[in-house]
Order: sequence, then C-alpha cells, then structure tokens
Amino acid sequence: MTIVVVSDLHIDDTDQNMGLVESLCDAILIQHPDTLVLNGDIDDPWKAARADIHETDSWDELRRMVTRRYDRGLRTIWIANNHDHGAKPKYLPGCEVMTRYAEGRYVFVHGWEFDGVWNIISPVAFLITTRFPRLMVPIYHLLYGNRTPGQKKAAGASDWTLGVETIHSRARLRAKKEKKIYIIGHTHCPVPFDGLIANAGDLTDRTYVWIDGDKVEMRRF
Repeated sequence: MTIVVVSDLHIDDTDQNMGLVESLCDAILIQHPDTLVLNGDIDDPWKAARADIHETDSWDELRRMVTRRYDRGLRTIWIANNHDHGAKPKYLPGCEVMTRYAEGRYVFVHGWEFDGVWNIISPVAFLITTRFPRLMVPIYHLLYGNRTPGQKKAAGASDWTLGVETIHSRARLRAKKEKKIYIIGHTHCPVPFDGLIANAGDLTDRTYVWIDGDKVEMRRF
C-alpha cells in the first residue's frame, strides 16, 4: 500500500501559490498512491472566507485532483483540525474528513496536538471558527498580519520558529510510547523519517512524505 502525505497548503483567496498547487496535484496524479493524506491546514478560512477560497483556481485544481482520484477508486483523507477546523467533505468531493487517521503502524495527525502554546488557545479559536467564521478573518489579521505562514517562515520571524523542536520532540515521545510512526505537519519544517516521526513540511518547501509498506521517504515535487 502506498501513501502520500502533504501538509500546510494554506490556500487562501489570493491564488499566489497556484503554480505550486498545480505542480503538487500533477505529481500526485502521476504517482497515484493508494491513499492521499491531506494532513491539515489545507484551506485557510482564518485568512479569508471559505466561499472566496473555494472559488480560486488553486482550490479548483485541488478539487479536480481529488475527484479524479475518487473516480479511479483511490482514497483521499483530509485531516482537518487546525486552520481548516470545521471542514466538510463537500468542500473536496470524494475525500473523507477526520481529525486523525491510522493505518497499520502509521498515525497521521496535523501536529498542533504537540504544540503546548496552541493547546491553550485552540478551544477558543475552534469555537470562533465554527460559530462565528466571519470574525475569524479579522481577528487573525489583527494578531498576525497579512503574511502567509510560508512568508513568515521565509522572513525568519521569531514567532514562527518558537517551539518547533519541542513539537517534534513531543511527537517522537508519543510515537515511542505507542510504538507507532507519527506523520505530522503544523511546524512547516520538513523532517525526514528518523525512525519515529516524519514531517511533510509545507507547500512552499515542495516536500511530501512517501510511504510504501515499511519504507518512508521525504520527496519533492
């Protein structure tokens, strides 16, 4: 069984990463893994209204790719539990939406679960996202500005790198305790498989995790 894991596309209403989304979708269609795991923060309704995001060419490209996979009998899973909290299957017809997925020894979660700071504020953020989605966009822009996570990372913003290794360390501890392999995202920092975890990175890194049985590789598209 082959699995491809991608994370943190953060598609908003600007289409600024359309070329990257197109290249990613092409790579997935060519490799046609049995299961595709969209490992969180795929759309970003904290940056823009979902209705606007889902009208972009980027989202249309992603939607077509998932639909083609579904028509071929291939499975797509969307781990939606952070910026994309509250996602529904109808946003990407043919996908399954869940907060955690396990397959054999592998466990797929977004990774915010290992973020000590985020665990404190997530209940409030998820509540606003679910009940008052129109409020989330101005609140997020007020707190974090207009830059995307990828732009903040490229600029070396200190608030971006804070706690990254702690998150990875906590994921490793969980994997070791459960005798599982954890595949995460969230930190936007790709981590090649080290025996316990791998991190798929983000769209701007052009990285993804390829799993074929017991073999786990970091690849680029």
